[in-house]
Amino acid sequence: HLDIYFSLDEEEWNRDLPYIKGINSYLNKKGLPSNYATVPERSFQLMGDEKWIDEQDGKKLLERIRLWDKLKIITNPDPLMLGVSPLGFKESSHIHMVVENKSTFYALMGTIGETQFTSLVYGAGWKVVANIHRLPFQLGLEDDLHKIYYFGDIDAEGISIWHSLYEKYKIEPAIPFYRALLRKEYSIGKEGQQKNMKAIEEFKDYFLDEEVFIIDELIRKKGYLPQEGLKKEELSDIWRNDLWIFP
Repeated sequence: HLDIYFSLDEEEWNRDLPYIKGINSYLNKKGLPSNYATVPERSFQLMGDEKWIDEQDGKKLLERIRLWDKLKIITNPDPLMLGVSPLGFKESSHIHMVVENKSTFYALMGTIGETQFTSLVYGAGWKVVANIHRLPFQLGLEDDLHKIYYFGDIDAEGISIWHSLYEKYKIEPAIPFYRALLRKEYSIGKEGQQKNMKAIEEFKDYFLDEEVFIIDELIRKKGYLPQEGLKKEELSDIWRNDLWIFP
C-alpha cells in the first residue's frame, strides 16, 4: 500500500520512510497482531515510543498505508477494574494504588481496609494508560484531591508503562514496592522488548546508587523482575506499614 507516495511530494516519502521501515521490521518479526492493544501499547511496540501514534502523526501514516484498521488498536477503553476501601470515602484527600498484574491485584485486595488507600486498581498492562483518567469519576469523587502510585514489573516495558502514566498524569512509582523487588534475583528472557531510554533514566532518578546499578544491569542483560517476585505477605506488609504521601 505504498502506491500513495507516487502522488505525494518526495519530502513526505523521505520523512515517513524511517517509520515505514520500523513498521516493516515489526511486521516481519511479529506479523499482524491477533490481540487488541491500546494506542500507547501498540505505538510502543511499533516504534519504542508510546506517543508516536497520538502525538507524531503516527495514526495519519498508518491510515495512509492502510494499516490502521489491521493493527487492532483500542480507541474506546474499558472501565477500570478496581477495589475500594469504604473508609477512604469519608476523606477529601485520597491516595490510590495501580498495579500492573492481576495476581498482585488479588494479593493486595484482601488488605486494602487496613491501609490508607481509597482504591486499588488493576492496570492490565498498557490498558491503564487509556483509562486511569476516569478514576475520580468512577469513584464519584471528582471534587476531591487525588494522588496515584504505580507498581509494575521491573523490565523495559513495565518501566515504559509507568513513564507514560507519569508524563500524562504525574503518577509516581510506588518506591517501597520497587525497592523490595530490587532485592530479589532477576531472570533473563525479555529479548523482544523495546527500550525507552528516557523512561529508564527518569525511573532511575527515584533510586539509590546501588539500586540504579541493578536496574542498569537488568536492562543491559534483557532481564526482568515480575511483581510476583514479592509474596502476598511481603506486599501486604509494605502496603500497610510504609509511609505514603497524600496530595
